[in-house]
Amino acid sequence: MSAIAGVLGAADDKTVLHMLEKMQHRGEEKTLISRGQVTIGHVELPTDVTEHSIQDEGALFLDGRVFEDGATLLTPSALLQRLTKQNPQTALAGVTGGFSLVAFRRGKGVAAPNGAAAAAGDVVIAQDVLGKKPLYLGYDGDRVLFSSEIKSLVGIAKDIVEFPCGTVSTDGKTFRKFASLEVPPPEVTDPDEAVEIIRRELRAAVARQLPSSGTCGVFLSGGLDSSIIACLARELTSDLKFFSVGVQGSEDVARARELAEYLGVEHHVRTFSLADMEKVLPEAIYHMESYDAPLIRSCIPNYMVAEMASHHDVRVVLIGEGGDELFGGYAHLKDVPPAHLHDELADLLKALHNTGLQRCDRMPMAWGVEARAPFLDEQFVKAAMAIHPSLKISQDGQVEKWILRKAFEKELPGSIAWRKKQMFSQGAGSMHMLEKALASRVSDEDVRRESEAVERWRLRNREELHYFRVFRGFFGDIASLPPVGRTKVLYQDRANPDPAFT
Repeated sequence: MSAIAGVLGAADDKTVLHMLEKMQHRGEEKTLISRGQVTIGHVELPTDVTEHSIQDEGALFLDGRVFEDGATLLTPSALLQRLTKQNPQTALAGVTGGFSLVAFRRGKGVAAPNGAAAAAGDVVIAQDVLGKKPLYLGYDGDRVLFSSEIKSLVGIAKDIVEFPCGTVSTDGKTFRKFASLEVPPPEVTDPDEAVEIIRRELRAAVARQLPSSGTCGVFLSGGLDSSIIACLARELTSDLKFFSVGVQGSEDVARARELAEYLGVEHHVRTFSLADMEKVLPEAIYHMESYDAPLIRSCIPNYMVAEMASHHDVRVVLIGEGGDELFGGYAHLKDVPPAHLHDELADLLKALHNTGLQRCDRMPMAWGVEARAPFLDEQFVKAAMAIHPSLKISQDGQVEKWILRKAFEKELPGSIAWRKKQMFSQGAGSMHMLEKALASRVSDEDVRRESEAVERWRLRNREELHYFRVFRGFFGDIASLPPVGRTKVLYQDRANPDPAFT
């Protein structure tokens, strides 16, 4: 787990150090390199993998992990050598994982963004195909800045944008695709074959995401997806701890306790109140860099469970993110015409980079914890998307994620394997408490008036206005910020799309 930051077009140690200080929660050990018109910085927490390499050939700073052929972990050293010998698109072709990276290659002599030769080499910047690890660009005259979080660019760059997923750039201005999300046609229609595929491929994905040393944590909501991950992790390692949060008496906590006892794993639980939620709300919004209402609701329990894991010296956790997008877990998907469901699921996956995946990165990283999502392992994504959607939502339209439940119904208690889908904020008990409390503090007229003043930001309701006010208080000149990702809560008719989600 780490953060990267840098400036192209000027040697500027002071600015890069300032950027890294804004992301100190992501790492402790600072490294800084200035060569010619380029300055690159990195902070890193000691975990099970090294995320940087400095050699005669140059340097590579990585946030995340990189795999070759979907299974072999590539070291930063090996990746740097590949980038030195090949053009960036060729070097990154076939590379998977969750990562953003910057590499400095000596002796290439590529022009820096302002036209001056980079005295010691050129720069390669890239991000994984799903956007699991964040990366942003900022522009200030001839300078191009890049960073793992928006907050470090605020007040420095005049225009901030997301780095495009699955692309590589050598100047921060032009981008070339090195990979696209592989969504195979849904040709697997036999339930027994689908069950075998899911069990085999998800187990392999969990194995790839386990830390090579130290205790592995699982954020256990008590829902289907995190329970399956917990069950597989229990098969693969004994050095394991479960962490759960919720309001007193919440369904999530009850089911999580049931599974922890069933599997015999050490389990830590924190219950919270409305006052607790309101106390951490500003911190969650600051780290999340969003005001999207459904996202912020789920951020709060995520933030709390990450804090608890950090206090138990756990640095890597497994999470259940991605199960709903792959297997049709959201309620609105039952309204999607069957012929469109496969495409709708693919769209949801592609939209995760600035919604669910942003939450999965920011909330744990606020406490120096790295979350890994086996469901979103690219090998498993390909396997899951090859399963026909008719197996994902039952034919009567009543049971979501039907084939996933069937795959693990023998390993899980029935109360969990066939538990009705709930959003994390619903199961944890935070959803309606926050909605009711915050909506009472503003009026519909407030929403109308402030929405007109900030039309680009598309405020949807009273609750979201409250979050937006906190967000704006932290980030100030919002005109320079990229659009905030919006959680898709209703099915979009493709012929009549809702502009709030385009």
